[in-house]
Amino acid sequence: MPGAFKAEKERVIVRCNGCNSAYTAWMWEDGRVSIIGISGCHCGSEELNALTGRVTSPSA
Repeated sequence: MPGAFKAEKERVIVRCNGCNSAYTAWMWEDGRVSIIGISGCHCGSEELNALTGRVTSPSA
């Protein structure tokens, strides 16, 4: 079945605890967070805090 294993996720803004850089990230239902487009923060820290509940795209 197509999509049977698709995880639900939402876009959020996260801040790195190590250097205070902010990124757009995916947050999955289980709480995992992944910065969009890069493998992690440039400072090497893996500790991220969500700043917003959701990031919305403007209507086209």
